Amino acid sequence: LNRSLDINEIYQTIFDFLSAILPCDSLIISAFDPSTELITCQAHWVGRGEAQNVSVYQPIPLEPEGRGTQSLAIRTGKPLLLNDYVAQRKTTQTIYFIDDETNEVVLEDELPEDGDITRSALIVPLKTGEQVNGVIQVMSYQLNAYTENHLKLLEALALHITSAQTNARLFAQVQSELNERKLAEAALRENAEKFRTVAEFTYDWEYWVGLDGRYRYISPACERITGYSVQEFLEDDTLLNKLVHPDDLEKVT
Repeated sequence: LNRSLDINEIYQTIFDFLSAILPCDSLIISAFDPSTELITCQAHWVGRGEAQNVSVYQPIPLEPEGRGTQSLAIRTGKPLLLNDYVAQRKTTQTIYFIDDETNEVVLEDELPEDGDITRSALIVPLKTGEQVNGVIQVMSYQLNAYTENHLKLLEALALHITSAQTNARLFAQVQSELNERKLAEAALRENAEKFRTVAEFTYDWEYWVGLDGRYRYISPACERITGYSVQEFLEDDTLLNKLVHPDDLEKVT
């Protein structure tokens, strides 16, 4: 998992590994935001197909205490082995399903009667310390598909999933900040070039001074106005003070 900083590649690695060693008709990785109490799907596979387009999935609210499936794992911080998933699902207020043909989200009462349904599940919270940040769910259409050993394996993997997710998100954040900085620097360079172009052709004397008091730019008009060249001003930071009458220094410095 730690060989990549691409979150999608990490999720695919998780699915490839788990689907090879566990009954796995569906796998879902969710994120949980404690401030909003919303659960958001991050990755989802059905059968042996490709990852689903989770961008169409709506966030779902955390269920009340003692209710739901992944909500129960989030609230307690404890893993669940559900070999009768249907019974536990009945405690959930609103149940959503994903049509694996259309990739659309549908309510339970809209499902076709002959559709496959989850009957067993392993649900393990993804935690940083004691804080639950998400959930991983491995599900099967078969009753009694999982054992305690399966649950222990997924618990052990959950620690590595959290670490890999954190590293990938930090990397993405740094990349985003670097890109924003590059865009800002490019915009500054463009604006500076526009200013320089205007300054080169104006009769006014334009100059920039840095925080250290040294000139960053001096327009060519300085020579026409003062008789001194740009280079002379750059070489002598005190030259302007020598040329301006003492009573006017405060106005130009």
